[in-house]
Amino acid sequence: MSKLTLFTIEKKQLLISIIVGLVLAGIWAGWFRQPSTSVVSAGDGLVAVRAPQSLAEAFLKTVRDSENTWQEITGSAVITYDLGSEGVQIVKQTFAIRQPWQGNVSTQQFYADGNLMADIVWETDGKTITITDNANKTTERQELPAGVFETGPVLADGQELNLIMPNRFGMMMTPPLGDYLFPTPLLLSRGGVMQYVGEARIAERSAYQMEWYIHPEDQPVQFWVDMETGIILKMIRPDGEKQSTTIELTRLEVK
Repeated sequence: MSKLTLFTIEKKQLLISIIVGLVLAGIWAGWFRQPSTSVVSAGDGLVAVRAPQSLAEAFLKTVRDSENTWQEITGSAVITYDLGSEGVQIVKQTFAIRQPWQGNVSTQQFYADGNLMADIVWETDGKTITITDNANKTTERQELPAGVFETGPVLADGQELNLIMPNRFGMMMTPPLGDYLFPTPLLLSRGGVMQYVGEARIAERSAYQMEWYIHPEDQPVQFWVDMETGIILKMIRPDGEKQSTTIELTRLEVK
């Protein structure tokens, strides 16, 4: 082999070594630029968030203050129940909510074969609830319960309990929508660790993507939480080895 050939090979090897070194250096430097991860707790017995500290604190604040971040919302959602060998059931909901006590929710539920199972409209003017069953052509009316208008801490024997109670108005809605539009109790109260995955776009809105390990040995529940309001835009929950529930807001407008 000539000296010229050896020189050419050595030159190529040197060039490859430099390129590999630069790539590794870039990866190493990028790794060091990543913000450190912290575990920030929402409080005793409540969920903890594993994420860069400032992001975890921002997430918890948004969720805790969720119902104070909006006055009026409209939108639609699709809930999918994957029942494994029994097929898939679909629920479609549309909603228009005006705080504190006005709104309507339209719900259509379908069997696995696509036939309509239920067609319900729930609405309130702030004084009376009207539930219309379009499938059975019936209408019921009742006054809003007095407890809906109560505010303040939860008491037991005169002592304040350290609980995050569901929003009283959200509890009146056709389930499961109230838990997602008023998400503070659902996202904070069950303990475990919520791992930040990244940012995503759901229903044309920016969202925190989270994986929630309520029990370390369980599969995580996946959540996409609106960055502005804390409303849950999407959730995927395992319901067994081959079953799951998915809820996704396909549209959300906030006023």
